[in-house]
Amino acid sequence: MKVFVFDPLWPSLITPELERQLKDAGADVTVTTAEAPLQNCAPLFAGDEEKILAVNPDYVGWKLPAEKFEKIKNLKAIVTQSTSFGWIDTNHAAQNGTAVVNIRNFSTDAVAEWAIMMMLNVARRIPLLIKNDFPLNFADDFQTYQGANLKGKKAGIVGLGNIGRAVAERCAGLGMEVVYWNKSPKSAPFKAESLETLFATSDVIFPCMADTPETHGIITDAHIAAMKPTSLFISIVHKYYNHDLLLERIEKGTLFGYAYEADPAAFNAHKGNVWAAPAYAWCTDGSMRQSMDMFVQAIIDATKGSYPNIVNKAA
Repeated sequence: MKVFVFDPLWPSLITPELERQLKDAGADVTVTTAEAPLQNCAPLFAGDEEKILAVNPDYVGWKLPAEKFEKIKNLKAIVTQSTSFGWIDTNHAAQNGTAVVNIRNFSTDAVAEWAIMMMLNVARRIPLLIKNDFPLNFADDFQTYQGANLKGKKAGIVGLGNIGRAVAERCAGLGMEVVYWNKSPKSAPFKAESLETLFATSDVIFPCMADTPETHGIITDAHIAAMKPTSLFISIVHKYYNHDLLLERIEKGTLFGYAYEADPAAFNAHKGNVWAAPAYAWCTDGSMRQSMDMFVQAIIDATKGSYPNIVNKAA
C-alpha cells in the first residue's frame, strides 16, 4: 500500500521500532517534511494503486478542502495526526469512498492541565501583570491586581467528553463545585445543568466540545451575555462561540477574565485580563510521543482496510 506522509515533525518523532512496524505492515512510505502544496508531490496524484494520505494538520495550515485531494486516484483513507477533523472536507471524502481517520486521547491530560494553568493565571490577573511588567506598588496596586480565590467556586464544563471530564476532575481536586452540560447523558459524579443555568451561575466556564459544524451555535450570545461580571471564560477549543463579544465584555469591565488559543504575538493586543497565547496545550513530551504512536498505528490499520477511528461514513 502506498502511504504518503506530510509531517514536519516526522524525523524528530519516528523511531526505528515504528519504522519496522510500518515495513512489516507492507506500507510503502513516502515522507515529505518541507512544507509545500500537496500538488507538488507528483507521485501522490499519479498511478492507480491504492493510496493513503497521512497528514499533520500543521502541514496544510489546518485546511484540507476537497480541491486539495479530490484528484488523488484511488485514495482509500486520509489519516490525520490530530483529534480535530473539522478542517477536512469529510463529506466529500465520504462521497468518494475515502475514509477519514483521526487519533484520539493522545493529549487529554496535557490539554486539561493547560486549561487549569490558564484558569489559575487569569484568576490571579497574570495577563495584566505581564502586560504592565509586573509592577509592585502595594499602596496603589492592591485593587488593580487583586485576584480571585477558586476553592468553593463553581466550574461549568460544556461538553463532558474525555477532555471535559479531565478538566472537571482537576477542578474538583482544587475544591471547586463542578457542574456540566452535555448533548447526551453522562455517568459522572458531577451535576448536569441546562446551558442557561450553567452560564448564568458558574464562576468559571470551560467550553470542551470538539470543533465541528454540529457544535457551532450551541453557545449563543445570550449565554455569554448571561455570565456574571465576576466570571472567567477559559477556552481550549477553537472559536465556535462569539469571541468578539467576550473581548467586548472584558474591555467594558463586565467580565473578570478570558483565556483562549491565539495567533502568535496576540498576548499584548487585547485590553484587560485576557490570556491570548498560541495553541501549545497539547505540547508535552508524553503527548507528542503518544501522537506519533497512534498516528503510525492508524496508518497501519488503514493499510489493512481497518478504520477504528473513522469520522465519516466512507468505509
